[in-house]
Amino acid sequence: MHLLTKDIENALKELIPLFKKYISVNVQLLNDYILVLKRASCLKNERIALIKFVKKLRFFSQSLHRTMFFDDLHSRKDDSLLHCVGIIGAYFVKCLETLDLLYFFLTKPLQTEILSKTLNEKLILKDSTVVNLEDTFSYFVKFTQWLLESLGLNDPLYQIEIIHFSVKYAVEEGIDIDDTEDILPFRCNGNPKWRMISIKMLLNGKG
Repeated sequence: MHLLTKDIENALKELIPLFKKYISVNVQLLNDYILVLKRASCLKNERIALIKFVKKLRFFSQSLHRTMFFDDLHSRKDDSLLHCVGIIGAYFVKCLETLDLLYFFLTKPLQTEILSKTLNEKLILKDSTVVNLEDTFSYFVKFTQWLLESLGLNDPLYQIEIIHFSVKYAVEEGIDIDDTEDILPFRCNGNPKWRMISIKMLLNGKG
């Protein structure tokens, strides 16, 4: 049984505001972009779609802010590390899957639609913005995947789609997934010391 020590509990508590901040940054980005798109009246439906994502992300952020999960944690019979990471990780997966859909819509079909309707390249996202979105998303996806796999939480309900298919295609192409940083960079074989170091590296913006 993986015991939930006070140090690990504190590290997990720090993950909640970290994810909340990540979601909030995305909300701010969308709100700013919605204002930009108001310059073109023909993009009303596109703005409505983005507003729906804003509402969804705000709900995620507010849920993380209101959670009482840690307040009564030790009053429960099951206060194992596995239990805590399972609940937190599952919620992170839900957030990340929504962001995956958002980024696909935002960076591909939406940009094509904007350009075809307005012919105004000033309304298009910069390449550097898209790269930053994808890189940051990849970082959170890889960390969440590592967080779950490090404790052997490999049930399909914990899987992240982009990881699932990346591994599937890598195996089909004969790539050694244990010898590449592009597929599973945070595999750690459940080493508790490495687990704590990795969490702190994420919180400090390193890794």
